[in-house]
Amino acid sequence: MSRLSKVSSIRANRIHEMYVQRFSNSQTIAEVESISPIRRAENETTPISENKLMAYDFYYNKLEDQSPKTLKQIPHTTPSPKKEISPALTHFITKHNQILAHFKEYDQLYGTDYTKDLIELFELLAT
Repeated sequence: MSRLSKVSSIRANRIHEMYVQRFSNSQTIAEVESISPIRRAENETTPISENKLMAYDFYYNKLEDQSPKTLKQIPHTTPSPKKEISPALTHFITKHNQILAHFKEYDQLYGTDYTKDLIELFELLAT
């Protein structure tokens, strides 16, 4: 059988000893390292370093510089009032008026004053 690559036998032997033999014949087993305990969270009461203060100042100054630019980028258009009312809203309004009419009839028949309470409730919910 002939070789496909031009690697000398010494080099092939060295590769075999360094890599292949090491993985096929394990002479030692690596121990599992123990886990170091986690430190409790501490409330840092020492004064903040000047570097942190300068970084905070730089960050907030950048935000102040960018805020007018971002406000200019936001479109400030008010929606134009639509003259047409959606079908769902017209359906809601008609049902509301029907309920008020039924309560008025009920009030007239039985001498109660539920319509007034219902109108106050609607006004309270509207605000």
